[in-house]
Amino acid sequence: MFEFSRIEARDLIISALALAIIFAYPHISIYSILIYMSSVSIGFLSHELAHRTMAKRFGCHTNYKMWPKGLLIAFLLTVASGGRFLFAAPGAVEIRPGYRRISRTEIGLISLAGPLTNLALVFLFLILIPISPIFHYGAIVNAMLATFNMLIIPPLDGAKIFSWNKKVWSLAFITSLVLFMITTSI
Repeated sequence: MFEFSRIEARDLIISALALAIIFAYPHISIYSILIYMSSVSIGFLSHELAHRTMAKRFGCHTNYKMWPKGLLIAFLLTVASGGRFLFAAPGAVEIRPGYRRISRTEIGLISLAGPLTNLALVFLFLILIPISPIFHYGAIVNAMLATFNMLIIPPLDGAKIFSWNKKVWSLAFITSLVLFMITTSI
């Protein structure tokens, strides 16, 4: 069901690893990178697969493209801020129509699928924290991914959702922001 080109698979792996290192900074160790790699991989890949699944429902195709400049900016800002400021724009999913023209609503729903998946994962990880505190990392990472992706900055999902439906964007953004504040205060 989920077929990736060699280039797309490479871009996804590099992006996930880069995000794990960025989230782990300044406490970089094999252990911290592995912890964040699992959290980032689950959230990041689920987010991208949600876009792909929704796009297929509308007869569209998607392709994840890494943004090398975004990764470089992320590394530089993270290091410059001592790990206090995270910028997570490793790439974006390109949506291509299949056999027909795609509507603004369909683009909005495809774009919304990723952040909603991250929000669902936040709830799941919050429930699992009593089992192991390691799930707290998953909750934080997914809350951050959802919040960041809801920003109204092209090519982020938030820009496409805002252009489609401002009320849906507002609800999703506020929810992600509240969950981000909750997860970081635990």
